[in-house]
Amino acid sequence: MSAENLIEHISSMMNFVNIQRLWMQRHLEPIAKKYKLKMSDLSLMLLLHINKELKTAKDIAMFSDLKRGNISLIVESLSCRGFIKQLAVEGDRRMKKLELTSKCDGVLNECDEILLALFKIMIEGIAEDELLRAKEVFVQMYKNIEKEEHKSLEENR
Repeated sequence: MSAENLIEHISSMMNFVNIQRLWMQRHLEPIAKKYKLKMSDLSLMLLLHINKELKTAKDIAMFSDLKRGNISLIVESLSCRGFIKQLAVEGDRRMKKLELTSKCDGVLNECDEILLALFKIMIEGIAEDELLRAKEVFVQMYKNIEKEEHKSLEENR
């Protein structure tokens, strides 16, 4: 693939990701306001809700564009308000496992409804086999990034 074609693909994907993020945020803002949450609060809750492998602030920092210090502030705020529990991690006193509480259920159910509706709009006119292939491609891209990140971490030790 030529560098020009590669840049065109990168541009298309970046535009899609940005448009999708802004579109979803615009539709989720009313829920955040209803529950007196900041969008960063709601984003962290959704990350924990949707990505079950994310367990700690460190995991969230690696997976999102939220800064570790900001995550700590958000977690503390959500903990004080009863949305998140911070549980000790065996073997590391400093690390806390984050767990959503039942107080999140209403917020997350409303978010799920909106996200499902948005996803249905997004995939309209796309055949199921095309969606499955897209998922395979994204999974492979994710694995490639994960492998490269792991390699970089090993080199920096």
